[in-house]
Amino acid sequence: MTRLFPAAALISTLSLLSACSPELPLDEDGYAKSSQDYSPDCEKCSSSTITLSGKVYVFQVRSFLPYATITIEEYPSFVAVTDANGDWSISGLPANQKLTPKVSFNNALYASFGLPPFQDMHQQTFKSKSDIDMLYFQAVPQASVAGLAYLAGVALDPTACQVVTTITDPAMDQVTTWAEFDAFQPHGLADMTAELKGDGVVPSPVYFNDSVLPDTTLTASSGDGGVLWANVEAGYTYKIKTKDPAGTYSFDKIRVDCQAGRLINASPPWGATAY
Repeated sequence: MTRLFPAAALISTLSLLSACSPELPLDEDGYAKSSQDYSPDCEKCSSSTITLSGKVYVFQVRSFLPYATITIEEYPSFVAVTDANGDWSISGLPANQKLTPKVSFNNALYASFGLPPFQDMHQQTFKSKSDIDMLYFQAVPQASVAGLAYLAGVALDPTACQVVTTITDPAMDQVTTWAEFDAFQPHGLADMTAELKGDGVVPSPVYFNDSVLPDTTLTASSGDGGVLWANVEAGYTYKIKTKDPAGTYSFDKIRVDCQAGRLINASPPWGATAY
C-alpha cells in the first residue's frame, strides 16, 4: 500500500500558471529558441493544446511526495506543485511541440519532516497531439543516486547528463490507474538490450538486476528492466532504441534532451514499453 508523508500543511490544490502558450520560434531540433516568460494573455496562442498530468512518488518506498514543483523546460511559465497525493497537472500546453517535464524538490521543507534531499530529475522529451496522463516521476534521494553511481562504477560528471529508462512489459499498456500501476511489479522485461543513439559520446549501457541495482556484469535487461547510461556527452538529443534478440517485441522509442547536469529518467509507464 502506498503511504502519505505526515505533514499538517499538506497542499490540497495544485498551483497552476498560464492558460495558453504562444507558438515559439524553434531551432532545427524543434526546441524553443527563447526561455523568456510567457504570459497567459499572449497575443498568439496555439489553437490546439494538451494537458500533462501525473504523480511524484518516492523511489522504491513508493510514498506520495507533496510540495514538488513540475515545470516544462521549453515553456517555463507553466508550473504545477504536487498536492498531498503527489498529484500534479499542467493544462494549456501546445500540442505537437517538444515538451520536457522536470521535477524539482523543496528539500529544505522536506528536511523539517525528517526526509532526505531528493535529486531534481527530467523526464523524456515528448511531442504529442493528445493529453499525456500517468506521467509519474520517481523521487530519488541524492544519497541513492550517489550509491547507484558507485555500483555502476562511475563518478558522475556534472558537465554530462545521466540517462535512465525501464524496458517495460507490454502488459503495462493495460494499466490505467495508480492502483494498478502500484500493484504491477516488477515493471521490466528480461533479456532485452538497449542503445542510446546520437551524435555525442555515449558510454555502454549498465543494466539493473532483479534487486534494482546496477550490475556491470549484465549484458541484457533483468526482470526489473532498468538500464542507465552514465556521463553522456551533453548538448545533444539522443534516442533510446530497444531490441528484442528473439524478435518477438518492438518498443516505444524515447527521445531525451541531454544537457549538462541533468538526470533524465524515462520511467514507466512511459518507458521503453514493448508492444
